[in-house]
Amino acid sequence: DEETEEEEEEEEEYSTGAPDDGEKNSGLAVGFVSDRAFVARGKKIGVFKITENNQLEFSTTINDIASPGPSVFDTPSQMMLHQQDNKMLMLNEGNRNSIFCMDMNRGEIVDEWKT
Repeated sequence: DEETEEEEEEEEEYSTGAPDDGEKNSGLAVGFVSDRAFVARGKKIGVFKITENNQLEFSTTINDIASPGPSVFDTPSQMMLHQQDNKMLMLNEGNRNSIFCMDMNRGEIVDEWKT
């Protein structure tokens, strides 16, 4: 199954620690309400489940993060979860004059605030 193969490749990418994309982990946000941890890597955010014995288990990847407006979104940084872990605020390495808000249920940026 093509979808299962793709998920296995994503899981291997995060679990081996040596993906072939040349990107490095650049940010971490750990949920306060949810049992999730989010790791930024390039234009992707890896989603991990925190197990009962405090281990990380790969869950999914949020790919190709894009801003809702004309701004180009490069790499997420300074990530912070809020609103009961339903939203994530983050800065963009390529545009430090905006704060972006990602809806974690939809997996996409829904708002941008200019600073």
